[in-house]
Amino acid sequence: MSTPNAIDVKNVIKLWKQSGHFHRHVKTCEVGVKEYYSNGAFTLKKTIFDELEEHGISIPKENQTFPYRASYDIECLLKKPSIPGTSKIDYSSEHVLVSVSVCSNVPGFLEPRCFVLAKEGAHKQLVKEMLNYLLEISETSAALLREKYRDYLELIAKTPVSE
Repeated sequence: MSTPNAIDVKNVIKLWKQSGHFHRHVKTCEVGVKEYYSNGAFTLKKTIFDELEEHGISIPKENQTFPYRASYDIECLLKKPSIPGTSKIDYSSEHVLVSVSVCSNVPGFLEPRCFVLAKEGAHKQLVKEMLNYLLEISETSAALLREKYRDYLELIAKTPVSE
């Protein structure tokens, strides 16, 4: 159950169920306002690296970010709509997938690759090929990172779990 906003004015607590009413009061109140937050003040949560550090496993800052990227660019053709409009909607054109270009910084996938629509109506095949290629890139990056972080992963596996 959420607690409504509350203020303490001359030892009298007023409660508002809508934050807008509370904020309107804050702007006009001359006595002074103290705000209460049911969950306490904001604090940053520990990162996984902070928690590992508490267990004696120190990972250098330069190894705390994901090093690999894959990006894609989708090109579409605008054609006359194949569906009729209605009394309220007039379709002016339809986007039709034509090609997708994929580029990555993962070793083995450094050259840009372009997937082009083989024939009209083969849109699903084009998307499937692109997604399979992105999956290959992802699997390769995961294998490279497992090798890079092998020593850390072994340390983590040997570290007892505390509740």
